[in-house]
Amino acid sequence: FWLKYNLSGWRKRSSMLTVNAPKCRDVMASGTSTPNGTSNGVPHPVLPTDASDDRVTDARGVSTCGTEVQELEAVRQLRSDGKPLADWRSAALEAYTECRDDHCRQILEAGLQADRRSYASGSTLLGPLQAASERAVTLYTLVAYHITQGVRRDEASEFVVAERLLDQADKIETSPSSPAVFDSFITKGFRSLVLLASCKKDGRPTDAELARAQLLFDSGIKVNSADPRALLGQAAVLMHRQEWAKALSQLRQVFTRAASSADRGELHQGGAEGTQRARRGVPARSLAQLRFALAICFAGVDRLHQARNALCSLVDSEPDAEALCALANIDAKLASDGVGRSMEYLSQAAETDPDHPVVLCQLANHAFYCGLEDAECQTSTWDTATNMLKKALTLTRSRAVRAEANYQLGRLRHAKNEYAEAYREYSASHDLEPEHFPCLYGFAQVCMQQGKFSESVTLLETIRAKKGDLPEVLKLLVFVTMQCDRAKEAVRYAEALVNHDKEDVEALAMRAEAHELLSSRQPDLKTGGAYEEVAKVVSGAGGAAQHISPQIWNNVGVLRGLKEEFDDAKEAYDQGLALVEARLKEDVSVEECKDLQVARLTMRFNRAWLLESREQPDYLQATQDYLSLREEHHWFSGTLLRLGTQWCRMGEPERAVQTFEEAMRQNPVLSALAQAEVYRQQKLYPKALQAAESAVLHPGERQFHYAHVYLGNLYFEVAHALRSQKEKDKNLCKALWNYNRALEAQKDSHFAANGIGMVFALRGKLDFAKRTFQSVMQHHAMAKNPSVYVNLGHTYLRAGGKDIRKAIALYERAKILRPTESSIRLYLANAYFLLDEFERSASILSDALHIWPNNLLLRYNLAIALENFGVFMVNMEKKTQRVVGAESGMDQMMHAVELLSAATRIYTYVERRWQSMSENQRKVVMLESNGHLTEEMTRVSLHREYCAEISEKAKEELDRLMRMRSEIDARMRKIIDDKEEKHRSVLEAEERARQDEQERHLEMEEQALRLMDSAGNIELGKHLEHLADPKPQKVKPAPAPKKGTKEEAIADVRAPGGEPAVGALADMSNGDLSGDELGVQLEPLRKKDKVKKEKGKKDKKDKDGKKSKKDKKHKRANTSEGDMADHGGLPVALPARGEELSGESDDEMPSEEMPSDAEDNSDKKKDKKQKKDKGKDKKDKSKDKKDKSKDKKDKS
Repeated sequence: FWLKYNLSGWRKRSSMLTVNAPKCRDVMASGTSTPNGTSNGVPHPVLPTDASDDRVTDARGVSTCGTEVQELEAVRQLRSDGKPLADWRSAALEAYTECRDDHCRQILEAGLQADRRSYASGSTLLGPLQAASERAVTLYTLVAYHITQGVRRDEASEFVVAERLLDQADKIETSPSSPAVFDSFITKGFRSLVLLASCKKDGRPTDAELARAQLLFDSGIKVNSADPRALLGQAAVLMHRQEWAKALSQLRQVFTRAASSADRGELHQGGAEGTQRARRGVPARSLAQLRFALAICFAGVDRLHQARNALCSLVDSEPDAEALCALANIDAKLASDGVGRSMEYLSQAAETDPDHPVVLCQLANHAFYCGLEDAECQTSTWDTATNMLKKALTLTRSRAVRAEANYQLGRLRHAKNEYAEAYREYSASHDLEPEHFPCLYGFAQVCMQQGKFSESVTLLETIRAKKGDLPEVLKLLVFVTMQCDRAKEAVRYAEALVNHDKEDVEALAMRAEAHELLSSRQPDLKTGGAYEEVAKVVSGAGGAAQHISPQIWNNVGVLRGLKEEFDDAKEAYDQGLALVEARLKEDVSVEECKDLQVARLTMRFNRAWLLESREQPDYLQATQDYLSLREEHHWFSGTLLRLGTQWCRMGEPERAVQTFEEAMRQNPVLSALAQAEVYRQQKLYPKALQAAESAVLHPGERQFHYAHVYLGNLYFEVAHALRSQKEKDKNLCKALWNYNRALEAQKDSHFAANGIGMVFALRGKLDFAKRTFQSVMQHHAMAKNPSVYVNLGHTYLRAGGKDIRKAIALYERAKILRPTESSIRLYLANAYFLLDEFERSASILSDALHIWPNNLLLRYNLAIALENFGVFMVNMEKKTQRVVGAESGMDQMMHAVELLSAATRIYTYVERRWQSMSENQRKVVMLESNGHLTEEMTRVSLHREYCAEISEKAKEELDRLMRMRSEIDARMRKIIDDKEEKHRSVLEAEERARQDEQERHLEMEEQALRLMDSAGNIELGKHLEHLADPKPQKVKPAPAPKKGTKEEAIADVRAPGGEPAVGALADMSNGDLSGDELGVQLEPLRKKDKVKKEKGKKDKKDKDGKKSKKDKKHKRANTSEGDMADHGGLPVALPARGEELSGESDDEMPSEEMPSDAEDNSDKKKDKKQKKDKGKDKKDKSKDKKDKSKDKKDKS
């Protein structure tokens, strides 16, 4: 239909316009309504714009018999005249212009056959290249014909023929400047558009074909930029890409050429009959199609007035049913009242062609809304609409019209709540027209109703990707994603919804619910601000508060109650109840009145629950509220269930069971489970199992999982309480079966998986239990749930060994998550108890008793820990068999006695407390234990006696240690005394030896002094050499004294004149003292002088005493010299050998007076005594120091 040099090929609904029709119609769409009558905000497409000749019936109005004869004559005439292919194409185009499509094809095929004959016979007058070009152009024209017929009739055989002919044309070699090159680009470009439509139909990618079409049309524009076919193809590509402004520019150029061509064709025809034929021909209809395409582009750029003008000009030239339907839609949009002249245009369309499929679809749409507004005649009008839609489906071949008809049929089924039939119709419409947006929205609603949430989200995302963030689409997305538990996506959609309108209370409420769902999955997130923002908006809504739902206040109150903001929660409930009362006084519908009453009942119930949930609960007021609700709404099972719970709290299980039985009619599952819970608390396991088994017989879809998990827990508890291994295994198998059933019903059930792990742990399959609990820990809902940590800790505890440390770490984690749970501290203390860390276990229990001082289980377990700690210390002390370190053992035994005494006191308290309890109080305490508390209480007295016995043994051990300590102390004292005595004797011996040495030295000093004194009385004379023997014996000279010492030891022997006496010491063998004797006597003096000098250097304190001694010696020497001088001046000559001194001589010779030795001796003695005293003092001090250091060592 894009044949060369003629616009007659632009037949009504070309392939380009057919492919683009959904997008264009969507832009021109008016708002539609959801099945419940409320606007959904999704644009409703204008009904398909296929022409009347798209129906099955032939609408060409041409007599086929006469034309066939004429065409045969035309073919024979052209063949006989030997016309070139250009004339054959002209004749074919003339036939096509007059809507004789088959004759057009026959002429083209006959022309190709004639050309082949002439070429074979060599009668052609054209050159080879020109002849090949003409043949190729004719083939491309025939390809265009078959593609047009394939699009119009939707026949694949036409496309196959077109492809074969196109291959033949491509094989013909032509020159680059040949017109066939341009025709090749244009023909292949439109073929790409046809393939594009096929790809969209099959759901394949379309980008490649669209890019190929654009490239081909761009190449054609380069060859001939003024050709309308290339401009039309380029406009089609731009419309596919929704570039409406550029497409509009291209279509305007095409329209200018088409209008001028149509005018020339009309003038050419001549006469009234020719004018009518021209108007019915292809050029006139092509103008109509161009106007319609212009209207589509104007609507695409939101220029609805220009679109209406284009359609009006189309209708004025020739009445068109599709154009009238489009005018009805556009005028309804532009009119202030939302109607305008739409009904007038629709009536004209019905008068123009009442059986047109588009008109039938538009009338069916009108009937649908009439049925929504008038409930009395709803059935009849909807039946009429259904009949018209079915008729349209039988009359049309257009995919767009069929898609619209299926959509409206699905909408009718949707409004009647026939979701299965609606799903089928919507699916058929979606397959025909994937971008039918009202169909997508209704399809998503039906999918949501059928639980196909993922499919619903996909459909809504398709609308959002094409049309943006439409509020109704976002609201449905939020709701669907919340239903399928996709909290993060729900929050994202809710945020986009609120950003669209921040004053929309419904949007704010949906965002708050999405945040609440997300917080349940991720407890670390704080999402309470979302509902608070809703409350602020509601409080300041003013006149808009009339449209606020009471459920919002209920949600705000629930959230505040969960946050323990009880006063604020009560205020929210009060405001919600006031709003309900105000609404009920107004004139509301029956359905709205019912919803308001349900909201009032819910808020009153929640307010009563709030009263019993406070830190100081008001049970009396809550019970009164429950009773009043029970009287007003006896069908409400929630009130009966709460009343039964109150009876349980008051210790009246029989009345609680009766109350739960009253609720069996309204809620049999929860009532049966509540009865089972009452029996379980009483340890009546057979009755509890019977009630729970009845609950799982007919549970609802949402109750199935919960009921089976509860029954599994109950069987597990029964198995845990039994002693028989056979019965225990039997109940564990039943528990496992129920957990598996719950897991089948809900694949993501962490409670069921947790129960399975518990069963395997109790049966000893610890590895499998560990893996199960570890997988449960990864569940998002268990992030703040300590139960899985406790169960995994139990598993590690049963494994024993090093795994107990892992169990302790898990218990610590559980304690952090739930610090108000006393049982977790018991588990933690038990783990340390199994590690024999009794002190740590007792400290944990003691800390817990500071929090729960009245907890009997904590006290009893503390007594157990203290008892075992004391026994452990006593046993360890007995095993030690100490030889040393008795003090440490005594301390441990004293500590053990204290621990055992404390355990005895606690056992006494526990026994008295247990005896004073009533039966109900004992049952309450037993619920917190493992089921063996009664037996344990009977053994309290045995524990107390055992503690007393072990305490006596500890005391005996303590006495033994004390005796051993006294014996060791006595031995130590004896050893110390012996050491001290020995040391003392050694010191005394040393002291005696020292004193003896000192006395010997003193004696030697005195002897030396006497020798010195005696030597001073020797009389020396002159010329002694004559007296000596001729051969005197050599006397060994004494060692020369040091300088300064000779004068101190002995006085120089000098003559009276101061010169030394020569020969005074010569041969004195005949005298009283011989030389040898004198040398021997002087030797000690020299040694003594040397010792004194050394002592003088060491002891400077005695220096003054020594000086005084020297002075005395010099004084004595001087005195003796003076006396000698007084008596004659010369010494008396010694007698010769053998002579004896006479007495007379002795008398005449005066005796030398020696100085007093008493003085010297007294001074020396004093000096010696002082030195001795000082030495003794030093020894005493050193001894004291040694004693002190020894005492310190003994003490350490």
